[in-house]
Amino acid sequence: MPVQRIEFAGLPGVGKTSVRRELVRSLQALSGANRYLTAEEAVLCVARKHIDKIYRYLLLALPNRIALKLSTYLFGRSLLRFGSQNTFLANWGEGLESFLASGQYSDLSVADRENVIAGFLETGSVFEVISREFVRDEIVFFEEGFVQKSFMFLSHGDKFSSFPVDNVSRYLDSVPLPDVLVHVTSDIDTCYNRMISRPDGLTSRLSRCDENEIRQFLSRAERHLSKVTELLAKDKSVEIINVDNSMDFSSTVSDLYRRIIYQI
Repeated sequence: MPVQRIEFAGLPGVGKTSVRRELVRSLQALSGANRYLTAEEAVLCVARKHIDKIYRYLLLALPNRIALKLSTYLFGRSLLRFGSQNTFLANWGEGLESFLASGQYSDLSVADRENVIAGFLETGSVFEVISREFVRDEIVFFEEGFVQKSFMFLSHGDKFSSFPVDNVSRYLDSVPLPDVLVHVTSDIDTCYNRMISRPDGLTSRLSRCDENEIRQFLSRAERHLSKVTELLAKDKSVEIINVDNSMDFSSTVSDLYRRIIYQI
């Protein structure tokens, strides 16, 4: 059975977006856009068939480039999204439950809880709607999947500084894992500088932190992902590709391209 789902994970600012975009472009140039899809392209394909009728007509009428930008917005406000979210919770609700029962959840503000849960449910609804439609040879690339969402177990302060191995392991047992995880790495200085210079800025939780606190968070996040990838490689049968994005970008993408082609 061919690989069907590839996720990217890494620190904020590590370059997941850029690496994934260039990798998918290269793969699509090789075999066309019908087999290799970003998650956003896959959602558009589904939305043009199954989203609420008023949105469907609009997405069918628009050129792909414009429809792709609009489809994420429309999907988030559609009955298709909420139906997919409900199906996801019915099948994989224990993943959310493992977080709700954790000390990290109880330590968050209400606003941060809302953001974390909303992000998890958004990922779940995208996964569900794509999984229902793409069951053949298509390979879908997620910029952030459920491995990245394990960051919700990562505290921004010192109260829960140790890795919550039991909670995270239970979480990984309770969410759909990718066939391949691309773990993008870089040094913390590079990630920090990219974070503060990117157009969308810092996440809402990090926007309230000073530089030292952000760097401490990145250090904890680096250790967290290292532990998560160890669990995945040891117990979860996920193929992991580590990619260093601190050097030449084109070399990074070329190396990843060769390794992905070998996997699939």
